[in-house]
Amino acid sequence: MVNSEDEDTDTWGPPTSPGPETTPWSYSEHDSGILGIGAGPSSPATPISASPSPVKWTRHSAPAALKGPTPMNSPAAPDYKLLHQTHIKIQNRFINSNYRLSALQTRGLPRSGHAGTIYCLQLYTYPETGKRVLFTGSRDRTVREWNVATGAIERVIAGVHTSSVLSLCVHNGYLASAGGDRTVVVWHLASNSLVKVLSDHDESVLGVRFNDQKLASCSKGM
Repeated sequence: MVNSEDEDTDTWGPPTSPGPETTPWSYSEHDSGILGIGAGPSSPATPISASPSPVKWTRHSAPAALKGPTPMNSPAAPDYKLLHQTHIKIQNRFINSNYRLSALQTRGLPRSGHAGTIYCLQLYTYPETGKRVLFTGSRDRTVREWNVATGAIERVIAGVHTSSVLSLCVHNGYLASAGGDRTVVVWHLASNSLVKVLSDHDESVLGVRFNDQKLASCSKGM
């Protein structure tokens, strides 16, 4: 005997697809490949296309934090405050005429001075004694060291250049001179002895600079 209430129970099975006339939504595929839903007449659903694999971007800029040099190898930072104060002090001396001109050499005087045009010079302070001197290079192929306080010539470096001395650099007890003879001469001041002669340029050497690690020179030629 069948109970009448069983006739009203739901029947389980695969759902039936609604007909076109009963579906209240329409499906459309956009350019992005996403399935959109909107009101209106239904249309056959289009399967969602697989999205392409994400683009791998390569970073070409420098990293946010660069690894700096080790403290042992890092040079001392310039004292910009002291440089600015020195600049203002010198500027005020010129503006207020608060300076004294000293002529270490005039034409023909002293007799031990340069016999030709002076092309280069550099002030230097000996770190051991604090004495200030002036090195000059000349057309007479010599380098002279002047005592700034007394005006006396204390050293003459001759016989190392065969042409005009065009550039000088003094650092940490050494002197480097460059000349029209295409050479760079390195001199040790404390022992007053020649260290080395560099003759790699093909033309006159117009400039020379060096520090504790490297020496750089420039020339008219190669």
